[in-house]
Amino acid sequence: LSLKFLMNYFGGKKAFIDWALCKFSLIRGKYAEFELVRTNDVKRIVFFCMGNINRSAMAQTVFSNHSTLPVTSFGLKTQPCFPPSVEAQRWAKSQNIHIMDHKTTRLEDFKFKRGDLIVAFEPNHIDQIKHTMGALANDCQFTLAGLWCGAKTAYIHDPVARSAQYFARCFSLIREAAITLSRKFPARKL
Repeated sequence: LSLKFLMNYFGGKKAFIDWALCKFSLIRGKYAEFELVRTNDVKRIVFFCMGNINRSAMAQTVFSNHSTLPVTSFGLKTQPCFPPSVEAQRWAKSQNIHIMDHKTTRLEDFKFKRGDLIVAFEPNHIDQIKHTMGALANDCQFTLAGLWCGAKTAYIHDPVARSAQYFARCFSLIREAAITLSRKFPARKL
């Protein structure tokens, strides 16, 4: 595998290693619980990532274009009210996706609710959130965005400071996951 391929397809060497370790764990069944979503219990979809300017911003926008179920997002380490990254804006525009209404939300400002389906892009982020949520985590469900792709993956690396090719691949995976997930929820009256 060439370095260029690793950069463009996985986001780099370390990202490839993280992806491979998560793929091995996925094959061994470690993430099976995240595939078992009780759709009738879901009241809201919550996407989250590190900065809420790329992955979760794109997922929230795409999901909201395909479902009437409430959807929101936040970042583990971000500042409030920032727009999506320039790269996210550029890719969204190329795909006719309107993302400019999105503004970042910090974890500290976010309110979890019973019935949330919390969607991560990296398995270790779920453990962090469960710890933060305390007992409320028992009233929510958790999943990984990549498990909703045709070629399941447990890890979608953060595209910050990556190549344009990786941004496109990352956002394509996220679009596929968000659309597939949206199809699990029939239209509901608001």
